[in-house]
Amino acid sequence: MDRNTQTNLNTQPNRDALTDVFPDLKNDVNFEILSPRTPKYNCIAWAMQFEDRWVSIFDYPNYWWPNGVEKTMSPDALIEAFKAVGFTLCDNRDLEESFDKVVLYKNEVKNEWTHAARIISETTEHSKFGQSFDGTHSHEVLCRTGIGYEDSSYGIPYAFMKRSKSFTIKEKSLTGNIETNLELLRQLLKK
Repeated sequence: MDRNTQTNLNTQPNRDALTDVFPDLKNDVNFEILSPRTPKYNCIAWAMQFEDRWVSIFDYPNYWWPNGVEKTMSPDALIEAFKAVGFTLCDNRDLEESFDKVVLYKNEVKNEWTHAARIISETTEHSKFGQSFDGTHSHEVLCRTGIGYEDSSYGIPYAFMKRSKSFTIKEKSLTGNIETNLELLRQLLKK
């Protein structure tokens, strides 16, 4: 279903499903559900701008991880995964006209990455909630509370990254063939 023509998904039952897991969303003025539930992609894929795969270090059918990037939950591995699809590290979440920006989160205690979100305004991020909906919320509201993470939910933001809005990935599967890697290199060098 096209996001622009879908019916209203921001219903109270849908909101309750997410606020049960993330209680701080209840009082978040930027919280809005924007897409139907789908297990097709996760928050990492969404932040990378993929809606056709689940980006994960695990070797399951329909899961994908960039070739050549270490398959670990280390925060640095997630940074490298984003670099593999054209992102570079930057200093902050401030919007820049020619760039898409993302924020990466980690659990401080385990020192493992947990979440990624698109930065869409000075106050708002756009996240995919696991196999559930995607939607908007205030910066860091998912950090504070949530089931399974005690009082830290997705943890803390640890990296901000950006990619040119003109960047395109010609081969959606990114299998690591020479032509795809050369195209990625060409686009990175144009920056």
